[in-house]
Amino acid sequence: MEQLNKRLSEPEGVGSYEEIRRWLAEEQDLGLPHTTVHRIVRYDLEAKPKTPRPSHPKK
Repeated sequence: MEQLNKRLSEPEGVGSYEEIRRWLAEEQDLGLPHTTVHRIVRYDLEAKPKTPRPSHPKK
C-alpha cells in the first residue's frame, strides 16, 4: 500500500487502473481484479489516476 501510494503521488502518476493493475502484478506479484484495484485506489487511498478525460474537439 505504501509503494502504491508513493507511485500515485508522483507528478507523472499512472495512466489508468489497468496500468496500476499491471504494475501490481509485475512488481508486487499481486493478481487483483479491476474492481479491487479501483476500490483500493479510489476509496482506501483516496487517489485517482492522473490521466485527464479527453475534451471535445469543438470546445
